[in-house]
Amino acid sequence: MPTVYGLSTCSHCKATKRYLDRNDIAYEEVLVNKLTGEERDKTVAYVKELTGGTVFPITVADNGEFVVGFDRVGLQELLGFSEKPRPEAEY
Repeated sequence: MPTVYGLSTCSHCKATKRYLDRNDIAYEEVLVNKLTGEERDKTVAYVKELTGGTVFPITVADNGEFVVGFDRVGLQELLGFSEKPRPEAEY
């Protein structure tokens, strides 16, 4: 199951989660700004090691590959799904 590392106040993080939800993709969520102490330090260090920085969201697949930011095509390629058609009201 992929993991989305994000911030509770980040619009791109929220958009990524909405996109995955709309396409029925299960994921684990880690809100980095809600973590404290050693757990937060370890998570930030992991994200920096993985991506070279701390830009959110980061979606990490089980194989360790990742996508930074809200990237529809990147998420589809990373997680192997096709986007569901959106209802007319969403256009």
